[in-house]
Amino acid sequence: MVLILNWIVRMSKISIFKVDTETLGGNNMELDKILDYLDCRAKEVKKIDYEIGDIYKFLFSKCLTETIKKHCQIINKDIFGIETYKKYVDYESERLKGLWQVGYFLKYKGKKVTFHLDLRTTMTIHPALNIYVMEKDMTLASELLGKITEEIHSLKKTMFTGTGRMFNLERKYDFDEIILPENIKQVIKEQVIDFFDKEDLFLKHDIPFKRGLILHGNPGNGKTLLCKILASNLNCNFIWVTSADVAFSYDISNIYMLARMIRPCIVLMEDIDLLGFEGRESRASREILGELLNQMDGFHSNSGLITIGTTNNCESLDKAISNRPGRFDIKLPFNDPDFEMRKKLIKKFTEKMEIAKDVDLEDIIKRADKLSCSGVKELINKSLIFSCEELKKESKQKVILTKTSFKRAIISMELQKKQIGFLSIPKEKAS
Repeated sequence: MVLILNWIVRMSKISIFKVDTETLGGNNMELDKILDYLDCRAKEVKKIDYEIGDIYKFLFSKCLTETIKKHCQIINKDIFGIETYKKYVDYESERLKGLWQVGYFLKYKGKKVTFHLDLRTTMTIHPALNIYVMEKDMTLASELLGKITEEIHSLKKTMFTGTGRMFNLERKYDFDEIILPENIKQVIKEQVIDFFDKEDLFLKHDIPFKRGLILHGNPGNGKTLLCKILASNLNCNFIWVTSADVAFSYDISNIYMLARMIRPCIVLMEDIDLLGFEGRESRASREILGELLNQMDGFHSNSGLITIGTTNNCESLDKAISNRPGRFDIKLPFNDPDFEMRKKLIKKFTEKMEIAKDVDLEDIIKRADKLSCSGVKELINKSLIFSCEELKKESKQKVILTKTSFKRAIISMELQKKQIGFLSIPKEKAS
């Protein structure tokens, strides 16, 4: 009997056969442990060999663990094949990352079941789950696989890297931490924050239930911060992709396979221009770009997915990304702040600070006209540092942002701009 659930077909290979020393590769240690626990002979046992796609192994491991906690009684837990594993990787260091072989000796509905989860990835070994049950209890295995499926589909507010690893942001970010123009806030609310609540409406009118947005503009104006805020607050899963996660075209397909598995999901491609530069000639770059275009608007259904790309240079993107409806439908500019925005930023950054009465904030706002949002924040931070330096070490006086400290901060920021880059060497000294 072979039970293959729809999601298993897409992500794994599964086969069922009788257990004997040959099928276990002669590993009698594992076989003896399993047979002792199941209290039977090898010919009475069935082994389900379930190969897990590499991109899913951390997701699967988490959901397997949750399924066991909720539905099974753990009789024993063991690590298999440590000595064999050491031939491939440093076991202790990899164990800290969650890459190990673990055996669960369980009871489910009063019946004994053994799980052997192997998350190794080498040239010859692929992540796999082996389920050992008595031949007469085969339905238990299919039930447990169904429970794992339910756990995957109920997953919410979980963050993944582009390689499938789970991670958490260093802290929770809130919407009141960012200041954006009203029109940008309105688009973000309609097209991202409220988007997943509109599924029934979209499906009723046969509208593709997906979105693509490009956030573009000079660095330091809130693109990454906005994505952190969305990841912290929306009730969906999140895949954070950087250029380090994508070396080959199949990395892109793996990312979208994972996203479809855990939808509703936001796929963030940070610095997407590193994937789609116009005029890039290498074969690998063309293949990566082609796969991204195919995954976003090809044969696959991306219902329940939002793709967000960030870039500092929208003009460098391939036109098939930046000017093609159905992939990225919306382009939002994150420009350097104007006078009113700088006024709001300075008010926000100094709300818990005391400012001297002789400070002309209007003049400071005008002089900060070429700064990004992060540049304005740096200006306030430098002013605070200079104000602290003005006090004596022994002084318990309250720190106040003074006219002098603001002036020094502005001069420091102007000098910093001039000093960043390569220094020119005079010809007579260069020789």
